[in-house]
Amino acid sequence: MKKKKFPLLVIISVFSFFSCKHEDKPTPTPSTTTDIYIAGNKNYSSGNPIPVYWKNGEAHNLSLGSYSSGIAKSISVSGNDVYVCGSVTEGIYKAAAYWKNDTLHTLTDEVHDAIATGITVENNDVYILGQEYNASTIRVPKYWKNGLETVLTNGTNDALGEKMIVKNGEVYIAGYEYVGTTMIPKYWKNGVGIELPSVDSKTRASALTFVGNDLYIAGSNFQNGDMGVIYWKNGNLQVLSQGLSYVHVNSVAVSGNDVYIGYTDELQAGKYWKNNTLIPLMDGSSVASLTDLYSYESDIYMLGNVGENTILWKNNSKIATDTNASFEDIQIVQH
Repeated sequence: MKKKKFPLLVIISVFSFFSCKHEDKPTPTPSTTTDIYIAGNKNYSSGNPIPVYWKNGEAHNLSLGSYSSGIAKSISVSGNDVYVCGSVTEGIYKAAAYWKNDTLHTLTDEVHDAIATGITVENNDVYILGQEYNASTIRVPKYWKNGLETVLTNGTNDALGEKMIVKNGEVYIAGYEYVGTTMIPKYWKNGVGIELPSVDSKTRASALTFVGNDLYIAGSNFQNGDMGVIYWKNGNLQVLSQGLSYVHVNSVAVSGNDVYIGYTDELQAGKYWKNNTLIPLMDGSSVASLTDLYSYESDIYMLGNVGENTILWKNNSKIATDTNASFEDIQIVQH
């Protein structure tokens, strides 16, 4: 039987066609943008503060509905939705409130003063930290999950939950509770209080963060007439400084192996500790208060005020400012 012969050109062409068909094409890299969201307040000519959030420097006023004023304290972004919490006022008492985008939702009535101070969204669940005075004018810390309230104390002692984080559906809140004249530092896990080791009778836990499975809580103490900056790592107490007449610790962040703790001192001067090194927010030519400190990738972002200007710093360099306003909380999101 006679074999058919195919021209070499045809064979090469067919081989080339199938080779091209099976060649892997490079997958295009999806484009992403990094957006900076800040919650805060603007003071307009009316004299009443207006809750605001900024996205990449552009201010968005939040609706007050029938209320005359309000304040924003915290922000969380989930997908295309922006959540802000704070309070609204019409009359004597404040109501704890939050906004989803520009829609206002109140969490309490106006029988007693209340405020929402922290908000986090995880897996479409909305967690909000707040406090409300009871009929005996005692502060009662609480949090809401999707509107369902969990009270942290029985309302007998003055107490405060200062900062909240949510990790895999579990709620952690740093704060303190008075027992008589003694301030007990503690954190609550899913509503159950856990006492922290104290330096003295007035030790306060006021900020917290997780790094992996390690829980960092920052705070302050009062000892022999002086205040200091402290933190706990998994419950183990470390004292960073002592000898201040006043200190308010408001933030803790961890970047790599570095621990950052932000605070404002008796001169309303913002400073932060990087491990065991104290760093002022400004060079001394002016005084800046510090309201928040936030780590993103390898950078540290800080919010604060200098006179009537509110400022965002990135690694101690000023990158944004606004006038007659206050920055309260920051979140950086990659879309």
